[in-house]
Amino acid sequence: EWSRLFIQGECVIFRCTAANTWVVESDGRIPCSASIYCSTAITTNTAATWKQVDFATNTTTSFDNSSMVDTTNDWFSIRRAGVYEVGFSGRPNSALAADKYFTVKTALNGGGDLSYINAYPPVSTAVQVVTTQLQERAAGDGVEWWFRPQETDKGFGASASTSYLSMQEQF
Repeated sequence: EWSRLFIQGECVIFRCTAANTWVVESDGRIPCSASIYCSTAITTNTAATWKQVDFATNTTTSFDNSSMVDTTNDWFSIRRAGVYEVGFSGRPNSALAADKYFTVKTALNGGGDLSYINAYPPVSTAVQVVTTQLQERAAGDGVEWWFRPQETDKGFGASASTSYLSMQEQF
């Protein structure tokens, strides 16, 4: 399988150059892209324990051109294998005490960590953590969004600018 087409308007043209030899003459695929943000704060959590962001309850979809946002499984569903730019951020719902950590991560298909970012503020604050990276994903992968404050009931803040998960396919 060379690729998949499923977004309205996509078109790929192949040219046969010899028996069983094809070249791509025109690649009109449209990159899959989606973004969500935490629109309803998560106010409870157990200290130093990972908690998954519930897409159906706590998020709003900013855009999704390829049906990646899966609110049943609470993940971004990868529809086409490839390299994706993944950006995510988060902040606690209330200020952390000094020298207490706040961590946000993405995980794969219900468990395997993909990447995470920590903050250990030296003063009491509701610090934001942000990262962007390239990840190679297979069709059918599910990318989840998790957080872990060191303190009980610091939660996950609601904000389109400070608590988001975005993915865009790279060609």
